[in-house]
Amino acid sequence: MTINCDTVDGKHANELTFNSSVRAFRTAALTHTLAGNWQKVALETKTGTGGWDTLGEFDEVTNYRFTALAAGTYQVNASIRFNTAAAGAGTIALFVNGAQRAQGSLSLISSAPGIVVSDIVVLAAGGYIELYGYQSSAGNLAYIVGAPYVNYLSIHRIA
Repeated sequence: MTINCDTVDGKHANELTFNSSVRAFRTAALTHTLAGNWQKVALETKTGTGGWDTLGEFDEVTNYRFTALAAGTYQVNASIRFNTAAAGAGTIALFVNGAQRAQGSLSLISSAPGIVVSDIVVLAAGGYIELYGYQSSAGNLAYIVGAPYVNYLSIHRIA
């Protein structure tokens, strides 16, 4: 959402002040309990060190999703990190309006792999973005947590 406040030499001085921007992350313990299935990553924190939500578009209580207040083009970046497993792979995905949009994968056998995904998404007002994880180990697998740069979702409106 762009709000034009003042003009200086015919240009909008505060045009970007209220631009949509969110960075949510997970620092509390979290376990992926659905091996072989997609599971939403419950991001819990948007404020404090490493997090923000300029327009209140991220629901960190119920749906764990970003819902756009205004139509636009959004740059989306995300990361998750699983503990190492004896076998299998981990996958991260962006879901847009309930459908998978982009993903990244990595073997879980390596040392505590971090998995990233990035995309540019066009949303209508009310459209939403969610972060999901998938892992194919033989059972439950914990996410590595504790810092805002490990499991996160960042979204910024670019047009």
